[in-house]
Amino acid sequence: MIESSVEFPNLADYFVATTRHFTNAVVLGLLPPVIFSILTWIALIFVTIRTSDDEAAADSPPGKAAQRARAMTGEEKSFVVAFAALGTLIGVFMGASRVGVVGAILPAVITLASGYLAYLFTRDTNVINRHIVPACIIALIFSASGGAFYGSSMRALAEKNDRAWEKHMIEFKEIQVPLNKLQLQKELQQPK
Repeated sequence: MIESSVEFPNLADYFVATTRHFTNAVVLGLLPPVIFSILTWIALIFVTIRTSDDEAAADSPPGKAAQRARAMTGEEKSFVVAFAALGTLIGVFMGASRVGVVGAILPAVITLASGYLAYLFTRDTNVINRHIVPACIIALIFSASGGAFYGSSMRALAEKNDRAWEKHMIEFKEIQVPLNKLQLQKELQQPK
């Protein structure tokens, strides 16, 4: 049997690292879109609160009762919330990225979303009402800006940690290593 001199890492270390990575993915990747989507849903609830039909008809001019705006359905609100989540993801990617890949992916995603909205806007069907297309665009824009701020704060924290690590390594190389070298030389020169 061949004996290996390679030591395998402890399985518990892998478990700890995997748990930390999973926690980071949930907190930094999943939570922002969920929070912005919930905030968008709450905003839609407050914006679309309507009075009873009798009060709304009394407030509208005569003959215009059929033309007044109606409250959004749950399906329409869900559609707007989905665009808010998409906007948040786009914003987080924009804010947290330091590389140019965002410049290639971001226009494609925005073109896909706006093209889909334009298709729904021009289509003669009851799949979606035209009055929620502006709400979708507004939700996408506001969520993208909020996500960009969140992503840039994540990037700033990472850059701060990188600078602190670099400072530590410079101090270690220029101060600690020469001091340890001198101490070892003194110990070697002293008779025992």
